[in-house]
Amino acid sequence: MTQIFVFKTTPRFSDTDAYGIVHHSNYYKILEEARINFAKSVLDLSMKNFDELGYQFPVIKSECNYKIPIFYEDNLRIEIKFSIEKAAKLNFFYKIYNDTTNQIHADAKTSHVFVEQDGKLCLTYPEWFISKLRLALEKQEYQFDYSKKGS
Repeated sequence: MTQIFVFKTTPRFSDTDAYGIVHHSNYYKILEEARINFAKSVLDLSMKNFDELGYQFPVIKSECNYKIPIFYEDNLRIEIKFSIEKAAKLNFFYKIYNDTTNQIHADAKTSHVFVEQDGKLCLTYPEWFISKLRLALEKQEYQFDYSKKGS
């Protein structure tokens, strides 16, 4: 069974449009904030670590299905699942809920790859990343989905 990582946040006024609704482009900022928090909390990784290790971690695909609007000061709960594919590709699956009403605002997915700083795409996971995964698994706080098919 996969453990779901939960991140909570509240939209800022600057995230909203003239109608007081969080602009659709800002959903990706919320997802990024949740993903970075996941990496720090579960894998003990920061974006600075990637740079120091000589890697980049770009988003290669993203999608978001909007269900109901998010308003300024809504209490949000973002649930994240993480999957690892055989090729060095990671997928994050998100559900954005109103933490007060439990209504779902959106579900989303982002796909990422590892790229060396010289621009070379990694076909296998860097060993330092595998070590971070092993440590997270040893804590037995989280289990990860291992996808057997490409997407």
